[in-house]
Order: sequence, then C-alpha cells, then structure tokens
Amino acid sequence: QMNTVMNTREKINILERRQLELKAEMQKSDEHALKCAKSGLNFQETYPEDWTSYETSRKEYNKNERVLTGLYDQLATEEEAAKTAMMSSMANGMEA
Repeated sequence: QMNTVMNTREKINILERRQLELKAEMQKSDEHALKCAKSGLNFQETYPEDWTSYETSRKEYNKNERVLTGLYDQLATEEEAAKTAMMSSMANGMEA
C-alpha cells in the first residue's frame, strides 16, 4: 500500500514540476500581451508565435490541473487506506 502512495506522489510531483514550466512559458508572453492590450492591438495577430506558445501551454496546464485534482483525491484515499492497514496491523500485533 505504501508503494502505491509513493507512485501517486511521484506522479503528482512530476505534474507539479511541469505546471511550473508551463506557467513560466505562459509568463514569457505577458509583456507582449499587455502591450497589445494597452495599444488595442490583437495579440494573436501581432505576436503569433507568442500566442501559439501561450495557448498550447495554457491548454496543457488546464488539462494537467484536472489530472492533478484526481491524483490528489487518489492520494488521500490511498493514504487513508495505508493508515487503516497500519492501525489494523498494530492492533493485531497487540493481541498476540
């Protein structure tokens, strides 16, 4: 059971690191997006490469957020099961 918890934790860690990378990628275009907003320019037309990079990162980021929500729930369930198993094992050991 602890092995399952560790696998889920590792999946979460990998995705959380990826989320940081994606945030950084999206922030790269913030300056251009702000400049366009202030000037009334179309960001997608003015900086097509930035826009494509931002949109690609944003879509992956949002998908990962949904996956992470499921993994957090799964981890909580696994940790509770491991705790219950440990308590049961300890109780059985005391009876012997």
